[in-house]
Amino acid sequence: MKYTIKTFLIAAIVSIIGCTQDEDFDPKYSGIEWYSTLEREDSLFLQVGDKIDLLDLSLNPIDHKWIIGEGSFFLRQDFTENDSIYDNFIIADAGLESTSKEVSVLFTEPGKHTIRLFNTFKDSVAWFSEETDTLFSKKAANGLWEIDTTFVFDIFDKLNPAFKVFNGDTEVLSLSAGEIPLLADKASWPVVEVEVGGTLRFVDLTTTGRPTSARWGLNIGPEVVESLQGSEVELVYTKLGEFAAGTMTSVRNGSGVPVSEVARVIPMVVKGIPSSQPFVFNGNLREDESEVLSFSVTGEVAGVSGEQSNFTVHVKNGSFDQAIEVQSTRVNSSDATVIELVLAEPIYNSDTITVAYAGGNIKSLDTRPLKDFGPQPVTMYFGNNNLLEADWAGFETPQNGGNQTRGAAADGYWVGRDNDDNLWWTRVEDFQMSGVGSMKFESPADGISKDVTLQGSNFKNSAVSAGTYLACMHVFLEVGNTLTSITRLTAKYSGTPVEVKYDLTNVPRGEWVSLCKAVTFDADNTGARFDFRVDGADNPSDAVVQKMYIDDQSFIALEVRP
Repeated sequence: MKYTIKTFLIAAIVSIIGCTQDEDFDPKYSGIEWYSTLEREDSLFLQVGDKIDLLDLSLNPIDHKWIIGEGSFFLRQDFTENDSIYDNFIIADAGLESTSKEVSVLFTEPGKHTIRLFNTFKDSVAWFSEETDTLFSKKAANGLWEIDTTFVFDIFDKLNPAFKVFNGDTEVLSLSAGEIPLLADKASWPVVEVEVGGTLRFVDLTTTGRPTSARWGLNIGPEVVESLQGSEVELVYTKLGEFAAGTMTSVRNGSGVPVSEVARVIPMVVKGIPSSQPFVFNGNLREDESEVLSFSVTGEVAGVSGEQSNFTVHVKNGSFDQAIEVQSTRVNSSDATVIELVLAEPIYNSDTITVAYAGGNIKSLDTRPLKDFGPQPVTMYFGNNNLLEADWAGFETPQNGGNQTRGAAADGYWVGRDNDDNLWWTRVEDFQMSGVGSMKFESPADGISKDVTLQGSNFKNSAVSAGTYLACMHVFLEVGNTLTSITRLTAKYSGTPVEVKYDLTNVPRGEWVSLCKAVTFDADNTGARFDFRVDGADNPSDAVVQKMYIDDQSFIALEVRP
């Protein structure tokens, strides 16, 4: 390999006799200087097959020689900039020493290599370096002065990719270091069958050349290539037909290494075959911002045109209880496993909507018919329209001054004397849904004996007008928690008081869960609180510590169906 090089000055000429810039150097003066074709930032890291050019420009040495080690060779100087392989330029029988002023050295083996420069002078000389201490000559027994310095090079072996491919736990291909498959031999490659929706696992086993990463260019079909990075990757196949598996590239990059990439063809043909699994609804049924409904299926869809009559979209909202016509059906433009339904009438985020499919002519690319399903609930689109202050809603800000215990250690909240004996409510930073803080509720060991309220005083800063809202929060109930409810309620509110209970009976323990309730404000918020309360009468009196965390509240306006 040809090494990209630039020349720079490593050492400066130094004479034992002082001189000005205008004075000429006289032969009676001595000094040491050399050039190298290795840039400073290369830090003496090279690769097998690279060369380095060295030029000794020392002034009036009596003797001079370069000394190299085994695995290194002196080269003739008749190569050109277009040459990248230097084996033919090795000087036969040159040995390990050269008295030439200019030498080129080829490294053919990995490991640590040295190049030693040895000069003798009549007078004392010194080498000044910005990176190291000054190197002074030493007087030898024969009365001459010697400069003896050694450069150490870390020579990396060439990258030599190796990898394996697995179908499940079965190894279907192994490429060893040194094997170089050719695309021209594709007809002789093994053929691996993969069901549409199935996967293959690719494992990098490269060690030669000290690689830093692997990159995979894997074919999903005749025209689709997926670029993946990692020592082990898994690819889902979604196309029928036969196609070459792709390529693997071993990569070495970063500081202090010779940057290199070596690619290998993966000598294997992938044959996509129809899946033996049913083609079914796969969840993620939701409304998007433009009121289009979408859902996932277990494979890529061949087409859905003209299938709208086979879908039933049912909408409930107060007295409104009827089906809405599907105007058209389509496949998502960026994900062929997603079907979209465009409705003939507007929908509202306060609606409760279900979708059912009665069966029809929708098929996967591998010709499987989509099974009927439903009714399935739709997750409505609410956007990022939280009316609450983000830090207050997420318990992000600690209390600034005041009584930390009675203030639950959180800005904009208050517990009062209820917290004096037992820290029922307190802001913590060691467990949260997101951000840096959350609110912890923790009862004494004898359980819940009274109503305990966390006052949400900074709700007054929320721009809440009269209307209906979705009040949500994330809760985490510790395993062993037996709480059955938590209440949200207004205080200092000029309108009709709001009180709503969130049922905790069947909420999973040991994970964050989102709880939402619709609440109606019949007056504008002009200074109200929105509190949390754990009611003693509504919860069991079990003699256990009841621990719960609350985080990431939201308060979103609901669209009213006319």
